[in-house]
Amino acid sequence: MLRELLPIFSLDSVNLARMILKTLNLATILVVVWLLWQQAGMRHEQFALHQAQAGYQGAMSSVQNTVASLEKRQSTLETKVNEVPPAIAAATPANPNHNAEINGLKAEIANYKGQVERLNKTSELKQTIDTVTDAELSKYDDPSSAAEKLLSTKEVIWRTSTEHDAVRQTLQSLMAPIDILAGEWNEGHTDNSVGAIHSVLTRAITVLESEGTTQR
Repeated sequence: MLRELLPIFSLDSVNLARMILKTLNLATILVVVWLLWQQAGMRHEQFALHQAQAGYQGAMSSVQNTVASLEKRQSTLETKVNEVPPAIAAATPANPNHNAEINGLKAEIANYKGQVERLNKTSELKQTIDTVTDAELSKYDDPSSAAEKLLSTKEVIWRTSTEHDAVRQTLQSLMAPIDILAGEWNEGHTDNSVGAIHSVLTRAITVLESEGTTQR
């Protein structure tokens, strides 16, 4: 009787072993596929952030060149305005347009000063986006250092919010999310990204560039 059962038992054991191996192989394949999908997602995210970083670095260079150009133009205009009063004093009364020219130049200078101020402020926020992007790209290698870099952006963000009412609430709303994300990274949880923070900063820059701001 035992001899008759042995072949059946052996056959069932072999089949069971085969089923277990198939299950393990399937599980391994699923794990590998999941890991590859995760890696592909991270690479896509990093590529997008690299692209954003390159774009903002280019914008930063453009802003710096524009500021330099405006400051040069402003200096030229101020020099011209300062030179006009003696010219008026020495001129005959046949030059009634001098005052209009002076007022026009003063208005132009004031406009340029406003542009320079806004460009300087958006330039600072664009540099902050670069820092945020750098933090995101380094979080996998050194989460603690990335968290520290992310937290370092709060000072500029808060200062900008207090100086421009148009973006005050928008920028101040980033304080808690930055703290939470940095805390997660410090604990080694790097699943969440800076995407939302990046979007808010971009929106604030757009507001500062396109709208007149109210100084506090």
